[in-house]
Order: sequence, then structure tokens, then C-alpha cells
Amino acid sequence: MKQKEERNMTWIITAVYWVIGLACVIWGGIKYINTFYGHFLIITLILPVLVALLVTFKLRLRYLINGLVGIVYLLFVIGVGLQYKMQSTTGLLYLGGIIVAYLLIAAIIALVKTLRSREDGRYHYVNENDKKKETLHFWIAYRNIYLNLATGGVIELIFAMIFD
Repeated sequence: MKQKEERNMTWIITAVYWVIGLACVIWGGIKYINTFYGHFLIITLILPVLVALLVTFKLRLRYLINGLVGIVYLLFVIGVGLQYKMQSTTGLLYLGGIIVAYLLIAAIIALVKTLRSREDGRYHYVNENDKKKETLHFWIAYRNIYLNLATGGVIELIFAMIFD
């Protein structure tokens, strides 16, 4: 991804985080903004702004600027928003439990898919560019299948939690 595209995408994702955070403040009531949970929500929303500023100043943050980190942080923002709404740590624990359960299910499904994809001693998988690849190594195929399942499923999990 080019630097300008990376910068623009970082600011767009930061805006999405802020929209979700403000929706949680409105949903939970603005009167609680001065509590611990309100402060925690504000700090959680300021961190992506700092990352976006660093990217704007052309610092290369290779490990922070990728899709999986963005999705995980989005889930974290939703969890903190639920925590603010409920005024207890239950919101974050609830979201964490759902994510852990989902990732365990994704690991089992990836294992089954990897074992079923074996033909002539080679493992077949689809990479991030939707191209079919093959490898001799089980763990390479397993990792790619697991990452595809985890990222795609977490996005579906976000939509299910928001619109359900």
C-alpha cells in the first residue's frame, strides 16, 4: 500500500472508531462521561488519533497498520463502548469471551480444512489475493486458512453484534 493510501485509510478507520465511540456515549448517556469508564473510552479513542498523526508525519508503523490489528482494535473499541454503556467491566469480558470462543472454533475448522485439502502429499489453500496455492508444509497451509477464517469471521461477528 502506498504511503498516501495508508495515511488516508488510517484516518478513515480512526473516524470509524470515533463514530462508534460517540454512538456508545450517546447510547450509554453523556452523564457518565466523567466516570472511570468514560475516561477509559476517551483514552481508547485518542490512541488511534496518535497513530494516524504518526502515519501522517510519514513514520513507518508496519506492525500497527494492517487489517488484523484494525479489526482487533475495532472489537476492543466496541467492548469498551459496551463497558461504558453497562458501567461495568462486563461489556469487555462479554466481548472477549465471544472472540476467544470464535477463534477456538476457527482453529478447529482450519485444522479440518487443512487436513481435507491434502492431495498427493501437498496442501492447497487460498491466499489473501484469492489465488489458489499449494505447499508441502502443513503449518503454512494451516496458518493461511486460519487467518482467512479468523479475519473474515471477525468482520461478520462485528456486524452481527452491531445489527442484531
